Amino acid sequence: MIKTKEPLSVEQQERLIEVAENMGTYFGVDVKKTVLMFMDTGIHISVMARPEKHNVRFATNPKGKKEMRWFRPKKKGADADTRVILSPRIADWSEEFMQGKRPTYLEFYWHMIKELGRKADMPEISPMTFRHTFAVNMLQGGAPDSVVKQVLNCSEKTLRRYARYSESMIDSAVEEAMGW
Repeated sequence: MIKTKEPLSVEQQERLIEVAENMGTYFGVDVKKTVLMFMDTGIHISVMARPEKHNVRFATNPKGKKEMRWFRPKKKGADADTRVILSPRIADWSEEFMQGKRPTYLEFYWHMIKELGRKADMPEISPMTFRHTFAVNMLQGGAPDSVVKQVLNCSEKTLRRYARYSESMIDSAVEEAMGW
């Protein structure tokens, strides 16, 4: 599996959205909506490919925000029910998109994102790049480790990797600002 060294910058994310919009569809699947679902939820590729297997469902929380929940079995330990609040840019169409007919094999999404990366001159991206970026953005935004771990249903080891990216970016920003 190809892994990126760093999460996507805001500029890279905007570029990918622009290229995805220009691509339109990839074998009948809306590329921009797929990318936004990956970016704004941290969703795992297996949940995107097989939402019915993971019991994906939608609801409105007590604060009136739309949320998506799914059940994703963990490889080790207890299974987990995952919940994420949907961003305003995906809340209106995400339920219809996830319940619509789409390919149900992981390779489809892998190839779609690789094609997007090729067209955006970012050949190193993969579906996991969006998940990593989502996690690092949450950590940099001040979300506690326990919340990030629960939202992404990830292991302690994976969480430490995300935190390391976050810390290295903070260190670089401090060094640059201080002229060190």
